[in-house]
Amino acid sequence: EILLDSLHYRLLNLQRDVRNLDEENDDGIYSVISLRIIEIELSEIGDLLLRLNSTSRSHRALTDDLAPQVQVLRSHMEKLAEFDRMQVFKKQQENKRLQTDITYCETQLMMSPAPYTTLAPVTWCQ
Repeated sequence: EILLDSLHYRLLNLQRDVRNLDEENDDGIYSVISLRIIEIELSEIGDLLLRLNSTSRSHRALTDDLAPQVQVLRSHMEKLAEFDRMQVFKKQQENKRLQTDITYCETQLMMSPAPYTTLAPVTWCQ
């Protein structure tokens, strides 16, 4: 982004310098200086374009390198999610089995007769 801003600034300077050269339009020393300034601006713009292209290529290479890595990471995440779902499913089934066992035990407890209790012997006092 800095390179683009710098390029924009240099292009505006170049445009201004060319306009000044057109307005002056004399064959004196000022025209020579104006042409030299324009040459320097063009040279700096060329350098900025080279740096911008280099940066663009390096970013493209990074993107190309990262794309397969992201795909591998995505597949690993899907496998982990599948594993997690399986664990949750196993835990849910175990909880359901335990709930069934608890219900069975409660039912058996209610069905079994109460223990026989003997009454204390009654003594008749007379």
